[in-house]
Amino acid sequence: MIPRRPLAAAALLATAAAALLAAASVPAPAGAHSTIAWPTPTHKSDCSFIPGRKMKCLGRGQTACPRTQRPAEAGKNWRQPAATWARGQQVTLRYKKNNHGPVGFVRWSLVPAKLHYSNAAHTKFAFWWNCWGSGFHDCRGDECGTDDKRKAWASQVTIPTSIPDGNYVLGFVWYGFGGENFGKLRFPAYWSCSMVRIRGGHQTDTWTPRFVPVTGRKAPNLRGSRQQQDTQCLSGVDRLGVCDRVTPACKQRRVKFMVPAQFQGGRRPQPLTKKMYLDARC
Repeated sequence: MIPRRPLAAAALLATAAAALLAAASVPAPAGAHSTIAWPTPTHKSDCSFIPGRKMKCLGRGQTACPRTQRPAEAGKNWRQPAATWARGQQVTLRYKKNNHGPVGFVRWSLVPAKLHYSNAAHTKFAFWWNCWGSGFHDCRGDECGTDDKRKAWASQVTIPTSIPDGNYVLGFVWYGFGGENFGKLRFPAYWSCSMVRIRGGHQTDTWTPRFVPVTGRKAPNLRGSRQQQDTQCLSGVDRLGVCDRVTPACKQRRVKFMVPAQFQGGRRPQPLTKKMYLDARC
């Protein structure tokens, strides 16, 4: 008769080995994709459309902002905002690279506090677009995220001059990431937010949103011609809402040089007016 105990032990060892192998094949957590590094984000993780993911975004369509993590901390409430800026001020916004190449767009918005989690409001009050691979720089500490080479991205933006004093949510969304060598679309859109305050500065009635591909250093491995690099971005999609979820059809999209849909053919987004911000508070 064959002894049972050795077989049982062998089965347990096989099961344990299989479990370890399965664990090793699990993809890195979505928090390893990207968030705002400065000013302090409301949550250390981003939010996105990933099946089975526990981290949910708040707001219609689940694509606005992560829930605020530890709201009593400085930088995560309106009594102690993460930053205070003046109208017209140039600000360097930093975000985590996390080993990802220079593919995709970043869109920035400043939304009245009342509309913190509104996807529509972040679309309406978007004020700046840039290439994901902008402002290549050395980083320290938490700003590096999971980046093996301790590098990060940044964008120098101008705060709209039409925005009134008050509390706002800075919205960041990265979309269009794919293979760097003109490969295919790979990631959904990733969202992150910070609580900021606007105070002072020259006030105007209107301000026109801008697309500035790169400020600061370009990524050293950026593909394409100089003209393409200076005027366009490598991306798998030119707008939000098309491939916020990476479906099989989206994964067939090729990465190429393009500009955001809002700026194609010489178009510009609707100007942001002082009245728009004031009406949104009512």
